[in-house]
Amino acid sequence: MLSQKKQIVALLNFLKSIRPISYIVTISMLIDIFLTLLVPRQEILSRESNEIFVFIVSHNMIIFYIFIITIFYFFGSNILLRYSNNKYLYSYTVLYFIILSISHIATVLSWFIDDIDYF
Repeated sequence: MLSQKKQIVALLNFLKSIRPISYIVTISMLIDIFLTLLVPRQEILSRESNEIFVFIVSHNMIIFYIFIITIFYFFGSNILLRYSNNKYLYSYTVLYFIILSISHIATVLSWFIDDIDYF
């Protein structure tokens, strides 16, 4: 078992590397899309607030959308992390991506939780 100090150092080294953060952002977005696609099509078309996603679903362009959005999220997060040279800016960028990842997972759960007060 690692000591607490070594665990913190390992976490900080993980957060300093760019690729794992990009993978986390991309995977959370893919989880969001795939869990949304488990919902019946008519429900997506009637309740989804993202007009682009409604267009994609109504025109059966899901695979194209997944391909494009995956490339956008992965390379976009990679570029933003790579060019945030200032250590404070990098820290806030990582924090932003962690919050973005959590929000993707949390909002997709609204399809499966029928409580009006969820979000």
